[in-house]
Amino acid sequence: MKQSHQFTKLLLAAALALGFATAALHAAENTAPAGLLGQRYATAGFGIIDLGDSSLDVHSYRLAYNQDVAAGVDARLELDYLRSQPTNSVLYGHQRYTDRNAVIGARAFTRRGTVTPYAELGAGWTWFKLADWREDSFLWFAGVGAEFAVNGSFVVAPYVRYTDRVDLFRGHSWNYGMRANYALTAQLALTATLDRDDDQDMEYQLGLAWRF
Repeated sequence: MKQSHQFTKLLLAAALALGFATAALHAAENTAPAGLLGQRYATAGFGIIDLGDSSLDVHSYRLAYNQDVAAGVDARLELDYLRSQPTNSVLYGHQRYTDRNAVIGARAFTRRGTVTPYAELGAGWTWFKLADWREDSFLWFAGVGAEFAVNGSFVVAPYVRYTDRVDLFRGHSWNYGMRANYALTAQLALTATLDRDDDQDMEYQLGLAWRF
């Protein structure tokens, strides 16, 4: 089973690299707007999370909606659903755990030529389930990042985010990584994310963003 998931991760990483290479080779031919800050759009993504302290992998499904509400301010809704491989726990046997998060927040940004730094803040709720063990908690997050326009269609965005799931054991984490998006058309963009947390869990994610 682990070998199958390793192959899935390699396939996802290869697709991510292909997307970046395509962007680098063909972005000059595309006149779609660069970046996603300050726009109304929805995103859908799928990823694989490699848990750093175990042999388990987790599938991640992520949805987000972004709405520009004022000059330099976006409002956001983010929904996450995570589902693990079957565990090898003595207590829980071969059960899978699920982790769901729903948050709303805002991003404030300012444009500085080809660089657009931003700060974000938000809050929501999280639900965790493993067999008969169920927990839920209020959560809040804060983060900073910046979009760097490589050219008119290709953007990379390093970021750092702190999340505190207040009532859960070890519920706080630092996440840092790199997002990228390549405008396929004026409405559609390919997105990719590499994310790492302070437990050395690594996520590889691909998705699409639809501007409207």
